[in-house]
Amino acid sequence: LRENFTIINSPTAPNGAAVLCTGPVTLDANPANQPGLTYLWSTEETTETIVVNEQALITLTVTDANGCVDDGQFLVAENRPL
Repeated sequence: LRENFTIINSPTAPNGAAVLCTGPVTLDANPANQPGLTYLWSTEETTETIVVNEQALITLTVTDANGCVDDGQFLVAENRPL
């Protein structure tokens, strides 16, 4: 008995840091523009990008069409002049 199968890689959720300096920052869950992904941010938003205007640790779950998931996080740090 012989059967072919395909190994599917899970999506890659980004990780990183962003600095608030002159205004809000936009975080992108899919900078490589992979098709067929869904997103769930710790802010409860489900869009590919979110805008953050305060210091926070933002987590993210990315799910592909096969149900494979990957988790990522962004550290948004305050660095605005006083």
